[in-house]
Amino acid sequence: MSAAQHADVLFVKLKENGESDLANYCRALGIKHVLFQTFEQVIPLVKAVVEGRVSVKEAVEVGTVIPTDS
Repeated sequence: MSAAQHADVLFVKLKENGESDLANYCRALGIKHVLFQTFEQVIPLVKAVVEGRVSVKEAVEVGTVIPTDS
């Protein structure tokens, strides 16, 4: 049994090549997760959850904390 199925918020790190076995596993099983590349990207969301500004449900709906090039 995978611990991924029991986490409140699952943060999944992408490798430099943009791949992640854990992300693939989560997608295959429909497990919501938050993608990141560096811990620096995760800290604001974790802080917001701990401080109660964002619920766990809202956090998992974020999907990614990786900035997009706009």
